[in-house]
Amino acid sequence: TALLKRLVLKRCVYGVDLSPMGAEIAKVSLWLASFVPGLSLAYLDHNVQVGNSLIGVARPEQVARADGQATLFDQDISDALQGAAQAAAEQRAIEDRTPEEVEASKRADADLRSTVLGVERVFDFWTAEPLGLLGAREEALQRGSAIIDDQDSLIADTAGDIASRERVLHWPLAFAEVFARPNPGFDAVVGNPPWEEITVEELAFYARYQPGLRAMAEAARRAALEALLRKRPELLAGLAAEQARVAGQRTYFGAAGGYEGGAGDPDTYKYFCQRYREFLRDGAALGVVLPRSAFSAKGSDAFRRWLFERAAPRRIDFLLNNRSWAFDIHPQYSVGLLVAERRKPASGELVEGAGG
Repeated sequence: TALLKRLVLKRCVYGVDLSPMGAEIAKVSLWLASFVPGLSLAYLDHNVQVGNSLIGVARPEQVARADGQATLFDQDISDALQGAAQAAAEQRAIEDRTPEEVEASKRADADLRSTVLGVERVFDFWTAEPLGLLGAREEALQRGSAIIDDQDSLIADTAGDIASRERVLHWPLAFAEVFARPNPGFDAVVGNPPWEEITVEELAFYARYQPGLRAMAEAARRAALEALLRKRPELLAGLAAEQARVAGQRTYFGAAGGYEGGAGDPDTYKYFCQRYREFLRDGAALGVVLPRSAFSAKGSDAFRRWLFERAAPRRIDFLLNNRSWAFDIHPQYSVGLLVAERRKPASGELVEGAGG
């Protein structure tokens, strides 16, 4: 059984986390679940990657001209994806039984990444414009394939810096074997996306550096905050920089970034719901934990239209997470558990559910 888990792990399981520590914890958990005495731990740096799931190109067809005409680098993108998919297949074929084979997997992964560096630059241009680099997309469209080999221009450096700062993840390049195949996308997506507004609250920011600040009485909190800023005056500039960065992110979550706008506060779960549509291949399954508001709030109406008109929800269960009995990270929330398939629903098809 453990041997079969190893095979499935390297060939079928993928994950992304914004936090490097989160990605490492995920890999450790997967190693423990598939450990075989006498064999090396499987190389998982390709399968579990660090990046921002919401910022970056989700599908290669998003990189397109406004008039729908072909771009000068369409063929370059297609060739790079096919080459990366082939490299990924070769990397998956290495069984990682010994340290030498693990090193071979690592080298193969490095070769894979090198095949997409030029196209990654194009995708960085595309992503950087709504993050503040005005004119980046037009620059890429005008220069076409020349962008692929451009490593020294100021605008290319700036786009790369923005991508690095935001930990941009271009899904078709990160997992080319998934998105370069016919009927592209994942066969199943499972997740519990963060439920937080895209904003930086002053008190929450300072609480990172002085735990317990938020629980203090107002007078004690004010005194503690003044003491903290006397000790760490650079935090004032840090707060301003963080607020400016997040303001740029909020600009990204619109049409230019591939998202539909909606009413209400810009909450990350709403954008994850839109991402799921891009990640799933036709016929694929979705299983996610969402706040109940995803099924009622006006800001999530685009997701619900997709869910009930272009997908087939199989089951929706609601539960009151009072006293954190189900999810300790979502206290006092009404939680929705969704299972759905990406396929056209049959006429009169029923949706099972509980919790009302």
